Amino acid sequence: MACHSLEHVNDLLFTMREIYRVCKHKALVYIVVPYYHTSLNMANPFHKQVFSEHTPRFFTTSNWTPLNKLDYESPCLTQWGLAETDYSKCTIDFRLLRMEFFYFPQYRHLSEKKKRKARQSLLNVVDTIAYYFLVVKEPVSDQEVEHIARIVKYEETQLYTVRRL
Repeated sequence: MACHSLEHVNDLLFTMREIYRVCKHKALVYIVVPYYHTSLNMANPFHKQVFSEHTPRFFTTSNWTPLNKLDYESPCLTQWGLAETDYSKCTIDFRLLRMEFFYFPQYRHLSEKKKRKARQSLLNVVDTIAYYFLVVKEPVSDQEVEHIARIVKYEETQLYTVRRL
């Protein structure tokens, strides 16, 4: 579990490689970070890393994710796994099981479609994002990852359990 810490690291990929190294196969990793498209988060001089719905795409080469494609699609890169888009060899495989956005109060009542549109086109819609990852170190099928995404119970910080309520 990493809660409001990864935005402060100097080298995010190094840190993610270390998290991957110490985890066993099929470990669950829960990460909560500030959502980048918020004016306060963009202005924060203590934040060295930025996070959005696209960030987890760089932690895997797998092109399968249980997410709705509308949550991450980009006109230039439509596939999910982007870990080797810099032509380096990927040494980690974090499969995103779930992604959760914590919306500002004025957006919470909107439909998922309207929230998505607001999040993708406006500032100050979401203040925090949570990622729920599965560590993959051995071959695993997309069906198995999907099954784990449906059944797993995640540990999380009490603050975000309360916020969700």
